[in-house]
Amino acid sequence: MSGTTAGPATRFAASRRTWEPIDWWRLEARAWDDAPTVRRAIAFFAPTSVFRELAKSSGRNPLMTVILLVWNLTGLAAPVVGAAILLGWVFGRADVAAVGSAGVAFAAGAVVAGAGLITSSRDAGRVDAGSAQAIGWVHGLAAGAALIVSVLATVQGEADGAWGSS
Repeated sequence: MSGTTAGPATRFAASRRTWEPIDWWRLEARAWDDAPTVRRAIAFFAPTSVFRELAKSSGRNPLMTVILLVWNLTGLAAPVVGAAILLGWVFGRADVAAVGSAGVAFAAGAVVAGAGLITSSRDAGRVDAGSAQAIGWVHGLAAGAALIVSVLATVQGEADGAWGSS
């Protein structure tokens, strides 16, 4: 191995004097350091302590991980909140449909989710097509239902925030 840098698996193996069963998980995790999709698969089945090591070795600051988690949850929750805002009018609990507020929630969710997908698409190993499609379905179905409710409320003159107010 002259002239090359030892990878994480090699360094880990060289540092071990004795081997316990869990060390094989740790070695496997380090051996796939450059393959994020394989690491995610390993993390799913790995013991908890190894899973934590996999997360720590991602190179990302823990605070940034929390911020990104909140960011991603906002992208998924915003269209649901937007649809929920309109449900009060649908079920007769509100006199007017808060179309403007729902629109702001939908717009915020679309911006957050879109920015996340665009940013993640730069690294093809980080984006799972199924996840991107699921985000699209959440946004599409919620926005489609909200569009129907918003049009009905606007036609009936019971929309608040649609191009001004009712």
